Amino acid sequence: IGFRSPLIQAPEHYALAVANALLGECFNSRLNSLIRDKLGLTYGISSSFSYSRDFSNFTISSATRNDAVGQLIRRSIDVLKDLKKGPLPAEEVQMAKEYLEGGFPLSTATLGAVASRWLAGYIYDLGPGYLNEFEPKVAAVTTDQVFSAVAKDFKLEGLVITVAGDAATILPSLKEAGFKSVVRLDLKQLM
Repeated sequence: IGFRSPLIQAPEHYALAVANALLGECFNSRLNSLIRDKLGLTYGISSSFSYSRDFSNFTISSATRNDAVGQLIRRSIDVLKDLKKGPLPAEEVQMAKEYLEGGFPLSTATLGAVASRWLAGYIYDLGPGYLNEFEPKVAAVTTDQVFSAVAKDFKLEGLVITVAGDAATILPSLKEAGFKSVVRLDLKQLM
């Protein structure tokens, strides 16, 4: 499941990073708590932002049984809608911030990782401060900023959903979950 997202230079970049952490990046995220723990539809589900110079996107990815695909997608979209509707509990935002702040030192623990972050700052014109600004910028994010960023940038009417697997089992699952418009492509059409 995905949609186009703001570029990395967007003023709400760090608020969106916090939103992503509480939605699907960390293990006790909303998606994992519902889709994995409560419903048992998958072993793992995650969300992430991907950035390039001219295009950025947000995705949710998972794997499940063919006959559960429709339910997994429907419930994932429900989680997105709930996040966008709000309210966001301050404790949940704080947990996401602590997760991001705690993981940052590990993500820059090697010379190669530091060089990669520096290079990303250079490539995306983020300035020399990008290398060291992550923790203070994440710490400064407020619950209201996260909610505003989600309300503005999670454009759910533009969702793109891609499924791969046994169409004979997946199509009934999608229809049962209320997905009426499905475009089926065979392998030859993808090559």
